[in-house]
Amino acid sequence: GRQAPPYARKFAAVSIPHPPPSLPLEGGGATSPSPSRGEATSPSPSRGGWGRGGGCVFHAKRQQAGVTIIELMIIVAIVAILASLAAPSFSDFISRMHQASTMTQLTSDLNRARSEAIKRNRRVLVCVRATDTTCGNGTDWRNGWLVCYDEDQDSACDATSTTNPNPMVIHQAINSRLTLTGIAASIGFNPNGTQGTGSATTLTLAGNWTGAVNNVVTIAATGNLSRTP
Repeated sequence: GRQAPPYARKFAAVSIPHPPPSLPLEGGGATSPSPSRGEATSPSPSRGGWGRGGGCVFHAKRQQAGVTIIELMIIVAIVAILASLAAPSFSDFISRMHQASTMTQLTSDLNRARSEAIKRNRRVLVCVRATDTTCGNGTDWRNGWLVCYDEDQDSACDATSTTNPNPMVIHQAINSRLTLTGIAASIGFNPNGTQGTGSATTLTLAGNWTGAVNNVVTIAATGNLSRTP
C-alpha cells in the first residue's frame, strides 16, 4: 500500500504530554475531575503544586528560627553591663548642661541689670533671693537671685507698683548638683553703668561631680563682665 511521507511518521512518533489537572480556585469554583484508572493524581496543594511546563513542585517545610532562654539571659546581662557603664557619664553630661545653662542665665541677668540701670537712671541690684520679693544675706546664691531697682540705695528691692513692677527678674533655686558662691549678697549697678562697690567682684558656679570645672563670672568696677572658662 501507499506509505506515509517521512514528516508524517516523525510527528506521529511525538507524544503530547497530558496537561496537569487544574487546582481548586480561591473563593470556590469547579474542581478538577476525578482521574480515571491508570492516570496519576495531582499533588495536594498543601504539599506542592504544578510548576511551569507541567512539572510537579514540592515545597520543603521551613524551620522556625528563634533564641533560647540562655541566649536571651546573656543578651540581657550584656545590656545591663553597658547601661551601668554609660549611666554615670550620661548623668555628668546632663549636669554639665545644667551648669552651662545656669551660667548663661546668670550673665544674661547681670547684663540686663546694667542696661536697666543706665536706662532708668537709677541703681539696680542683682542679689541673693530670700523670697520672690526680698533680697537675702550671705554669699550662698544657690537659692537663686533677683534683679530689682534700688532707687534709695539701701541694698534692698524697692516696693513694687502696678506701673513699675519690682523685682524685674526672679530666678528660682539652681540645680541641686550645682553651687553658686559670691563675694557679697548683692551686686549693684549705677546709672552710669559702673559696678557699685568700686572694685571687681565675682560669682563662681561649681559642680559636685568628678571632673567638674568651675565657671566664674567677674564683674569689673567699670561694670564690664567676663567669664572663665
